[in-house]
Amino acid sequence: MTNMDVGQSAAQIAAQLEQWLQSRERMKATGEDVVHLDQQILPFKTQYVRNGAIYGANSAGMVRWFSEARRDGAAPVTTPTSSDPA
Repeated sequence: MTNMDVGQSAAQIAAQLEQWLQSRERMKATGEDVVHLDQQILPFKTQYVRNGAIYGANSAGMVRWFSEARRDGAAPVTTPTSSDPA
């Protein structure tokens, strides 16, 4: 599992997320198990959806939102706690 470190830049977070999403698509296309990537992506997806999914409910929109949200200060990236329902 990853730690969504507040110290990371928007570009770093967006790049990591994009890399995971691309790897997931490649693995899925070859029939590989993508559960571990889904677990890494889920906190990002949850945060994006909770903030309105303004760029649409798709991977590209999610990456764009994380890239821009950190720059704007609109949505701090935090690690969900055990009290956060997924």
